[in-house]
Amino acid sequence: MPALLGAGLRLFEGPGAGPRNLEPVSAIGTPLATHQKYRFVK
Repeated sequence: MPALLGAGLRLFEGPGAGPRNLEPVSAIGTPLATHQKYRFVK
């Protein structure tokens, strides 16, 4: 299953798919899932 961002930008494959620094922004737990948001750190 590919990881997608927004309108389908693939984060973890293809050219330039090296390591990226992500910072957690929020996490919301529900009985069926945990929704996590991250932002890129330069």
